[in-house]
Amino acid sequence: MFKITEAWKNRKAVINLCNEANACNDQFTLLKKALSQTEFEEVLLRNFSWCVKNKILVEWLPDSLPNCAVLDCSGCTGLKSLPDLPNCIKLYCSGCTGLKSLPDLPNCTVLHCSGCTGLKSLPDRPNCAVLHCFGCIGLNK
Repeated sequence: MFKITEAWKNRKAVINLCNEANACNDQFTLLKKALSQTEFEEVLLRNFSWCVKNKILVEWLPDSLPNCAVLDCSGCTGLKSLPDLPNCIKLYCSGCTGLKSLPDLPNCTVLHCSGCTGLKSLPDRPNCAVLHCFGCIGLNK
């Protein structure tokens, strides 16, 4: 298993692990064709929860992901916090019961955080058009 920051330099091993875990053909093709670290990491971040569940990536994220447009960490119960995501457009973190807060999401248009029972509040999200926060029992009303 690798940290997201180690994936690019270990891409052959990551691709092999994804292949062994029967990765979705479309995403697997994108991963194999990625020509840069940014492209490679974007595919992994869009499929982060799948990668964690299939023991390809560890349930860890760096302090900042400035180029991340889509992050799906749904069901990653071990995550205690999310990195800065200044350019994130879509965030899927449903079922991340360990999260107490979310970072500022100035560009986020889609936020799915249902079942994040530890969340105490939601950040400002001026561009959010879709918000799903069912079952977030810790949210202040």
